[in-house]
Amino acid sequence: MVRRRLVVLFLFLTITLAFLGWRLGKIALIWGPDLARGAVKQRSLASPLESPRGQVLDRNLVPLTFPVRRLSLFLFPSLFQDQEGTRRLLEKELGESWLQPWSKWLERREPVVLRPDLSPGAWQRLRQLALPGVLVAEEEIRYGPDALARHLVGYVGPDGLGLAGLEKEFDHYLYRGWAPAVAALVDGRGKLISTRGYRLLPGGPLEETKDLVLTIDAKIQKVVEEVLDENGVSRGAVVVLAVKTGEILALASRPNFDQNEVARFLSEEKTAPLLNRAVEAFQPGSLFKLVLLAAGLEERQLDLRSSFYCPGFIDIGNRRFRCYQSEGHGSISLREALAQSCNVTFIQVGRKLGGTTILRYARRFGFGQKATTDLGYENVGLLPEPTGLDPAELANLSLGQGQLLVTPLQVAQFTQAVANDGVLISPHVIREVRTRRGLAIFRPQVPPGRRVMSPQTAARIREAMLAVTEEGTGQLAWLPEGGSAGKTGSAETGRSGLSHAWFTGYAPAGRPQYVVTVLVEEGGAGGTRAAPLFRQILEGIGKRSG
Repeated sequence: MVRRRLVVLFLFLTITLAFLGWRLGKIALIWGPDLARGAVKQRSLASPLESPRGQVLDRNLVPLTFPVRRLSLFLFPSLFQDQEGTRRLLEKELGESWLQPWSKWLERREPVVLRPDLSPGAWQRLRQLALPGVLVAEEEIRYGPDALARHLVGYVGPDGLGLAGLEKEFDHYLYRGWAPAVAALVDGRGKLISTRGYRLLPGGPLEETKDLVLTIDAKIQKVVEEVLDENGVSRGAVVVLAVKTGEILALASRPNFDQNEVARFLSEEKTAPLLNRAVEAFQPGSLFKLVLLAAGLEERQLDLRSSFYCPGFIDIGNRRFRCYQSEGHGSISLREALAQSCNVTFIQVGRKLGGTTILRYARRFGFGQKATTDLGYENVGLLPEPTGLDPAELANLSLGQGQLLVTPLQVAQFTQAVANDGVLISPHVIREVRTRRGLAIFRPQVPPGRRVMSPQTAARIREAMLAVTEEGTGQLAWLPEGGSAGKTGSAETGRSGLSHAWFTGYAPAGRPQYVVTVLVEEGGAGGTRAAPLFRQILEGIGKRSG
């Protein structure tokens, strides 16, 4: 009996000691680094020297954020010994404007980082001053002045967590949580420990960092953004797709913004610079005539030789719809009607097909739903209910107006299907998530392409789109080398005759490689405003890739 009790007691003590040993080992080996960092954080005032995140890379592993390293000024207000004296000395080097929030800084315990554009001599003088609470150190700025695809990439908050775009969508991969930092070590009263002073706190292991690799081509993205800026596009978007793969090669939105100064742009509600217009919804205008053309050809109710008559207007009930060519086009074939964007013809096409058929094909082509699974914030647009469309509403739908909204990405997706012999491949922008050592740990599965129209229908649409650039409303989009094909759109906004200018198309004309969709918000006529941008973008791509 006694022996059994001793055995039980021995087993109990053995299990208890083993458990305690396991817990101590876990604390020391697994939790130890985090607990040590926490302890250091409690007795330090720290500011990171680089972003605690992995990189967002293009298809060739070029960082789209284009980070830069530079000297910065770290202020620890709670450590100032002579507040006014420190202010005067800093003002002499920085200027008064940099120190306007001084009184607010004095109420903070956290450090303040200033990034003035100073000469090497000024930086040297600031170092030599050796003011308590003032430190000059080199830091990494995650978003450099040459950062590309800013709306797509998004931005992070002061705590290093993703707040928008892919930075937010893939935050759980990108965030590593502990970056190298400059710190002032303080005692329990918040006073600088003179024997320790300032020190560098090392970051977490590099192997913990995950990078996000995109399908974006930085060279093509740069061409797109340069064309938008050089042509003064204040509000608009461009999408570039690879025809055979559906990869998003460029995605740009304007107005642009500074990812380091997001708060400054939040209040600009009128221009909404943080809005990614490439995945926001707009009325498509005459671009939607391509959907009617595809539906009519697929249903075998029309062919490109089908003849119509345009006197310059058509009366639907008590409403008169006018063609942009006031004297009318007279007798015109369906091919010519697309080339000249004849409103009267396509209203007749819409009446022949009916709203149910038009909207069924619109949904088949990807409208009214998300084009990609990579962007959680993508707008799905709007398709009206097919039932209950009165004749005037059907006429509006046939012209891409009324209760109809599409995104530039959806338009590019449909254009890709036309250029790809009728096979639609969902646009995608994520290639993989990889470790710093290059090991892929996540690759999203791209849905297989699906046939949305016959090869014959796609070929007939391409024939009509070629007529647009050769002899129709899109001649300013024509490329002398290789040719191009597309469709213009001018969507009325209801504001003092202002229209959204659209152009979507592909090039080269004979062997399509790129799809480019251009939107200039309130830009006027698509043929005169958006079509030239399309041409310039493709010319720029040719020069960069040549």
